[in-house]
Amino acid sequence: MAVVRLTTCYDHFESHRIVDVLESEGIQCFVTNENFTTLLPIYNGMLGSGIQVMIDETDLEKAQVLLEEIQPKENLVCPYCESKNIAFGLGVERNIKIAQIVTSLITLVPMGRNTFTYYCKDCKKDFKI
Repeated sequence: MAVVRLTTCYDHFESHRIVDVLESEGIQCFVTNENFTTLLPIYNGMLGSGIQVMIDETDLEKAQVLLEEIQPKENLVCPYCESKNIAFGLGVERNIKIAQIVTSLITLVPMGRNTFTYYCKDCKKDFKI
């Protein structure tokens, strides 16, 4: 009986909505990293942060079907080059943002808010939906 990560959420509202749906279908689950993600949202996506919904490995297929029903995948297209090679994260300047985060942690000086965005891996441009 192994525990696996079903999905990662970036706010506690989304994670608890998923947990409620899973538990109503009889799938036992729990969340991790909720406090860290809620208290320090600027570090979401770094070092495995984000609220992770964990389930039993035997329930994975059923849970993935339920997750698709409540979170349908969007067919995203880059508005600049119409590519479908899209990712969600710190953007094309993520190395600079990671350096800012590490510097902030070392010097204990707060930094500006790094936000997540969609970015095209082909034309290397950030965009919002």
